[in-house]
Amino acid sequence: MNLENKKIRVLVVDDSIFMQKILSDILNADSRIEVIDTAKDGLEAIVKARDLTPDVITLDIHMPDLDGKDALKRIMSKYPTAVVLVSAYTQENAPVTLECLALGAVDFVAKPSGEVSTDMATMGSVLIEKVVMASKVDVKKNLSSSQNQDIDQSLFKNTTSGKKIVVIGASTGGPGVIENIISQLTPPLNLPVVIAQHMPAMFTKSFAERLNKTSKIPVKEASLGEEVLANQIYIAPGNFNVLFEINNVGKTVFKFQEGSDDKITLTPSVDELFTSAADKYGSNILGIILTGMGMDGVKGTAKIKEKGGKIIVQDESSSLIYGMPREIVKNGHADEILSPEGIAKAINIFGHL
Repeated sequence: MNLENKKIRVLVVDDSIFMQKILSDILNADSRIEVIDTAKDGLEAIVKARDLTPDVITLDIHMPDLDGKDALKRIMSKYPTAVVLVSAYTQENAPVTLECLALGAVDFVAKPSGEVSTDMATMGSVLIEKVVMASKVDVKKNLSSSQNQDIDQSLFKNTTSGKKIVVIGASTGGPGVIENIISQLTPPLNLPVVIAQHMPAMFTKSFAERLNKTSKIPVKEASLGEEVLANQIYIAPGNFNVLFEINNVGKTVFKFQEGSDDKITLTPSVDELFTSAADKYGSNILGIILTGMGMDGVKGTAKIKEKGGKIIVQDESSSLIYGMPREIVKNGHADEILSPEGIAKAINIFGHL
């Protein structure tokens, strides 16, 4: 068979027979995908991952006997496979979904109306896109490379005595890399760090709370009208594009731009965050683009470069998906290409100038 015509072999794991059928029908409707089997719990998923060697597994989290998180641990340790979580869009599910991403899941799709979602078809295009993307990922890739990279401090020679900021944009694969970088930052930073991670609103708050538990610098979800302070890390909330404005007493505060309330739209926008930051901070800005698919960040990094700021992108060897960083490099916007460890070092240097 021509490899270009080879279908993506998918194992669907869900304890609901109804959801198994819905997910299978959605995926089989795409000519690139073939659902080869289903499993009703984590134990069955492990056996079928071993015996069938699927290209991608869609994995429910809450299941009897062995849940999705424990199944994921075993699958990734014994039979590494690209996994897309299919998780109910609830506050309770957000922390465990983030934990699963840290354990090696490639991405997740939120069931729009609970564990058994009769309206799952509304997320069909997203599920298909993420399965196709996951099939291209090398899940054995080490996202935490230990390169000891020296940072040329002349990178920041245009920095002035004014207020500084670091803005970070990420999509698929971003949560684990962000956690890695944030854990290496040394307080006090003389600047704020604002992060736009493509993620639904229900999950960005949990993401901030997760990071705050291990970070030496406080991490929180950004709030409308809140002053943007140094030595603070902010996660952009999922339903909004986060911008900056000067309030009536001269303080820089967060301004929110409405995103779409459907769960398909990839808010918060990296382009909007970077462009607004460039307008307010000029050359005193460091923009960072991490792993992810697509072109979000190209316009924003161009604006930062126009204002005299600097751009760092994550290197290909540590990126789960090198789409977003590649676009920045291709467009000539990258000043440095670094590992997560190198990026953390650069933020520390910039934050202590």
